[in-house]
Amino acid sequence: MNRKIYKELKEKENLLHPYQPKQKGTINYDTKMITDISRLYSNYIKLYTTVANKTDILAKGMQKMSEEVRALRSAQILKNAEYFEELMSKIFA
Repeated sequence: MNRKIYKELKEKENLLHPYQPKQKGTINYDTKMITDISRLYSNYIKLYTTVANKTDILAKGMQKMSEEVRALRSAQILKNAEYFEELMSKIFA
């Protein structure tokens, strides 16, 4: 995706609400699973857009990726690795 889309998603992050069941009483297994999956996916999208706005690698096209990564300085690669590690730790926590 390109940087413009990531920025738009980040700006509209408040619209990314997980599914909430209408009934507050007894909730069956399917509704609970849908609620949990929706919550996790919503969090993933929010985290992904945050990382995508902090790092340049996710905004590059696949055809130019190899050339672009070779041109990065070590400090930039480490910064990107830290952002990815943070993203993974939050997703799989």
